[in-house]
Amino acid sequence: TGFGELIAITPASGTIIWRKPLGYPARSAPSIGGGQVYVLTLDDSLLALDAKTGDQNWKLDGGAAENSMLGAGAPAFSNNIVVAGFASGLLAGVDAANGTPLWEQSLAASFGAAGPLEFSSIAAAPVIIDGLVVATGLGGSTVAYDLRSGRQIWSHSAAGTQTPAAAGDWIFTLTNDQTLAAIHAPDGLIGWVSVLPRFKNPKDNYGPITWSGPLLIGGVLMMTGSNERALFVNPLDGALVGTLKTLPHLDGLADLPPIAADGTILVLTRNAKLSAYR
Repeated sequence: TGFGELIAITPASGTIIWRKPLGYPARSAPSIGGGQVYVLTLDDSLLALDAKTGDQNWKLDGGAAENSMLGAGAPAFSNNIVVAGFASGLLAGVDAANGTPLWEQSLAASFGAAGPLEFSSIAAAPVIIDGLVVATGLGGSTVAYDLRSGRQIWSHSAAGTQTPAAAGDWIFTLTNDQTLAAIHAPDGLIGWVSVLPRFKNPKDNYGPITWSGPLLIGGVLMMTGSNERALFVNPLDGALVGTLKTLPHLDGLADLPPIAADGTILVLTRNAKLSAYR
């Protein structure tokens, strides 16, 4: 939580199993793997806690950052490796057993490329697909690394805060300039690029729109926008296949990407309301 606690709850009843102080407010949602819970905190640390008891097993310092965002993507877990992105722009692959870094890479902007008020944080969650880690940072890059060695496989100049969607060998990523792209994960080749609407009034370039997502559901890519609309895009060619002009019963602007669970789409809006659609 933002109050510096990690709480384990029984899904069916909401009964609290355990609650532990983190020392600092959480920057990310928790993730689970290998019997542990992983979370990033505001002091730019990665914590691993025992999933059954909540006891802390290890802590990794991600380094100092001049500027940072409050939010961060949840750490990713695969094959006993935890991958986390820090506010400093550091991306680290960590041994889940003891917290030892296996490799480190920087997605921060190169020297002189970013101003003093710009961020190098990694706000999107890293995505692991077939032994590759794909990460997007605010420093200006979307990069793929080998999961075990950290060796760079490919890189594109694309900054963003949204976690990519993955399907098969493809990654679908939304950049800060509101461009949606399909990238072939093994080699980084771009399949297609689709520019989403950027203004409520495109004639006068008035009312900028921020899109969140994508969510791959029902064979389409879904994005929710700050204009109270949703877009649906064909993942095969990037063509727009549908627009929901006004999300039914959606009271407020959607700043976060939607999620899907048990055939239900969940949308959290800026006024702290959670809406479900089937």
